[in-house]
Amino acid sequence: GLARGFEVSIQKKLSETPYYGILSLTYSEANFTALDNVERIGSYDQTWIFNISGGYKISEDWEVATKFRYSTGKPYTPYNSNGIQSVEEINSVRFPVSHSLDVRVDKRWFFSGWTLITYVDIQNVYGRKNITSVRWDFRTQSPEFNESIGILLSIGISAMF
Repeated sequence: GLARGFEVSIQKKLSETPYYGILSLTYSEANFTALDNVERIGSYDQTWIFNISGGYKISEDWEVATKFRYSTGKPYTPYNSNGIQSVEEINSVRFPVSHSLDVRVDKRWFFSGWTLITYVDIQNVYGRKNITSVRWDFRTQSPEFNESIGILLSIGISAMF
């Protein structure tokens, strides 16, 4: 197999300004040559990946952060009408693009020698159901595409000593 690509990353750390963030853009190709000597797209070929995340430190106590992810769809092998994947069409079809937006709010409480952090984290704010895999459904005799969960809410507590 052969994999090649590049990644560009830019980061802004916390400093005298209360903003921080990181942006990355990745381009890659992953190909392989099978025993039949035909070069094909590899299963991990996800041509474009774009991530941007950042936050704003409102005060010592409060912080807001967000993250956006975008990627082109991974390749997969389609199924024949009998439920067997088509050997002639290995990785010839791609899942749709995938993207989501996350938002998080942190609140800190400072005590002598330790800090309590509580947070609310909402992943995939706009509820996009990205396709993650495919399998054959023998009941319906058709491919079934598995989707991500949609919106995911997390509430948490952590302590720093």
